Amino acid sequence: MREERMMILRMMEKGQITAEEAERLLRALGDTGKESSWSTRGRTWDFGPMWQDAARNVRDLGRQMSEKLGKELQQAMESLAALPEWFGRWEIGGAVVEQVYRGPGPLSALEIRTLHGNVRVVAERREDVELHVRAQVSDGGSWTGEGNPLDACWRAEGGEVKFIVDDEAEVVRGAHVTVRVPEAPFDRLAVRQTNGRIRIELVQAQVVELMTTNGAVELEQVAPAPDGRVEIRVVNGRISWTVPKGTALDGTLKTGIGVADIRVPTRLAEGGRIVRRRGEIILWAPQQVPACTVDVDLRTGRLEITEV
Repeated sequence: MREERMMILRMMEKGQITAEEAERLLRALGDTGKESSWSTRGRTWDFGPMWQDAARNVRDLGRQMSEKLGKELQQAMESLAALPEWFGRWEIGGAVVEQVYRGPGPLSALEIRTLHGNVRVVAERREDVELHVRAQVSDGGSWTGEGNPLDACWRAEGGEVKFIVDDEAEVVRGAHVTVRVPEAPFDRLAVRQTNGRIRIELVQAQVVELMTTNGAVELEQVAPAPDGRVEIRVVNGRISWTVPKGTALDGTLKTGIGVADIRVPTRLAEGGRIVRRRGEIILWAPQQVPACTVDVDLRTGRLEITEV
């Protein structure tokens, strides 16, 4: 009898029969073991169904908790998506200064650095570079109300255009910046924010460097240059990037507790690969296609890459 019981248990370990089938066979042999039944005073209680019900209840509870946590995480990410509008607002007080700057084309490099506010860079059919800035100037800073404090932030020379808010000046609290650039590709685009949204539209640059602490990064129809480089850093916010059809990407996407949603670009579908491992996503483009190197780091929020 003992040999038959051991054979049934070995069959269950190998997956040849289920636990329920093994229990029925053992019961037929008259030996269900101490785990399944208990007898006293001529009465027998079968604990098998009880353990099955308990296991089923635990699985149902785990499924419910997973669904609830998923909904909570989704709501949290939707709240994070609204951060750019909130962080784009300025503090109460101080004067508002508005100014338009123009630089000659062609453009070779564009660099924007501000503290609070939104930055938008859009490519248009034009020859020059136009920068429109609306900034809040602190009453308690070194500005006396005379002259334009934004002039010290503007630089345009040799095809390089820069608008950099000096952290130590404590004059400009926040600035909404809109830059209109020629459609022709240029070498480098760099935007660095503390609080606010960064939006790039139709721009073609060899190197794209975008960073915001609290806010969103939106790239609309941004075509990365072959053998170019795209770096995006967001701590709290959302990254939304639409790439033109046929785009080749090769690089790494990292998310903390965020969610990545990638609709595979054509070049990846034709021979590249996407590998997911613990919040890190590896993009591999076909070797015969010049690919743009992508390095994206998103701590909290949502990452979306869509081909249009």
